[in-house]
Amino acid sequence: MGCIAGYFDVFKNLRKYRKLILYAIIIILTIFVASRSNTPDYLNYKKAFTEVSTNISDVFIEAKKTNMEVGYIFLNIIFKNIINNFELFSFFIAFITIFLTFKAYEKLSIYPLISILIYISYLFLLQPMTQIRNALALSIILNALVYVEKKQLLKYILMVFFASLFHISSIIFLPVFFFNKIKLNKEVSYIIFFSLIILLLSSNFNILILKFAKILPRENIISRKIIYYYYSQSYGSGLEGFSVRVLLSMFILFLTIFFEGILRKKLKYYNLILILLFGSFFFRLYSSHFSIMLRLANVFGVIEPIILPSFLLLFKNRFLKLIYIMLLDAYCFFSMFSVLKADPRFLEYKNILF
Repeated sequence: MGCIAGYFDVFKNLRKYRKLILYAIIIILTIFVASRSNTPDYLNYKKAFTEVSTNISDVFIEAKKTNMEVGYIFLNIIFKNIINNFELFSFFIAFITIFLTFKAYEKLSIYPLISILIYISYLFLLQPMTQIRNALALSIILNALVYVEKKQLLKYILMVFFASLFHISSIIFLPVFFFNKIKLNKEVSYIIFFSLIILLLSSNFNILILKFAKILPRENIISRKIIYYYYSQSYGSGLEGFSVRVLLSMFILFLTIFFEGILRKKLKYYNLILILLFGSFFFRLYSSHFSIMLRLANVFGVIEPIILPSFLLLFKNRFLKLIYIMLLDAYCFFSMFSVLKADPRFLEYKNILF
């Protein structure tokens, strides 16, 4: 359905059906996520909901006990007091997350349906299906990016702070507002691009981050999260060096820089997209060295579904556009199969409805 929807994005006479398709996909995916019963992290979230106190004054105690953020625990407590049903709570969280994410892509992307297809093929399984808190936080961050372009610092800070109540990693987006003030031209972008690769080959950045975490107060949530992810296994931690995913990230960033002249003219958020791609590439370079870096790479990777469809702007010929859409379809299938191969637990998906 997502592959077909891409063609409704490109041809003007089909765009009138875009909203209908968008909401149909939101409903289907919400049901798919909310009615799962055994995907990765599912039991952890169900246990948290089942065992959490119904007393709002205990929110900080429960957050520390579950190692989850205050905002998410607060929602658990509120929902548990109203309707003590985990499946309905999952439906609520899934709908809010997917709706906000897709509405953000509708604002930020020239071809939102293609962006959504790319998101579904890779990030959907990792985030709304697994990393529930992270996905909810990112859906807020994506909508906050509009305030970066509008130069509304206070609104942006408030949105980032609100997102951090659901996942602390959101605070890493705070510097993005200030980095966006730097207008990156092609020459500077190339220098940064090759410097990042050299940095990977010449340093142990992961060890520096661990030392930083240990300097922070022991009870600090940032320190606890960094140390936890440093010593724990995470999704895809078996990647080594310049993996296929790293090379793809590198290729996407290189094309974005190479075609800067065309893309900057037609993309309102070009500079912001470029900065976030640099962030994604940087963290992905270290994804095989430090498990939290892979998490952060995927966090910044939410921008890739925006830039990939934008390369359609490089083609004037309709036939070439069709060829590129087919290549994107193939890329999406490759991405989804790579996730399924890396974590076979997704293949054991069970639905409570059927």
